Amino acid sequence: PGFESMESELDALSPSLSLCFSKPRDTADSSSKPRLPSHPFNAIAIRRIPNKWDIYDFLELVIRCLEVDAEVSVVTLVYLERFCGMSGVSFTPDNWQRLTITAMMLASKVWYDESYENLDFAAKFNLYSLNEINTFERIFLKCVSYDMSVKAVQYAQTYFFLRTLGAKDPGEFTLPPLDDAGALRLQERCLAKQIEFKKRYTGDDKDFSVTTAF
Repeated sequence: PGFESMESELDALSPSLSLCFSKPRDTADSSSKPRLPSHPFNAIAIRRIPNKWDIYDFLELVIRCLEVDAEVSVVTLVYLERFCGMSGVSFTPDNWQRLTITAMMLASKVWYDESYENLDFAAKFNLYSLNEINTFERIFLKCVSYDMSVKAVQYAQTYFFLRTLGAKDPGEFTLPPLDDAGALRLQERCLAKQIEFKKRYTGDDKDFSVTTAF
């Protein structure tokens, strides 16, 4: 599918999520771009605007790399939507993998009582240094005002968006929706991590330049 069809589908599902995929002027349709290389991480070297399948495939790859539950991908997209809406930063050929990985790191910390720490993430990805990952996390959090909340309706909307994509995938989409108990637990975890992150980074007096990190 072309970039225009992706934008219209995103607009229909979540208006603010389309901010993440703002198309630069005079950018050719993504269907005319070269195919991704065999290993998706190698796409970092290719300057191309991501389409919805790039994001979907990259999320799957990072999930396998981190060995996390598929529900983490839902929380990841909620955080990406929030970041793009609050910061005004759109996905570009240079930043979309960094943003996706950062959002998923935060989502995994929220989802699990015992999550990887940044040192573990640096070792897992072998793409960015520990200092870079710390910077990505700090600036991402400041851009969303440390808001880690995921309301039940937000999770449901994003879940059904992913299910729409999964229905077009040859594989079976097996991720179940979140039940009431799961939604309550998620909200409690979000609040706990929000307090933790705010204590960690508030007043650190470090550079707060989103363009430097992303």
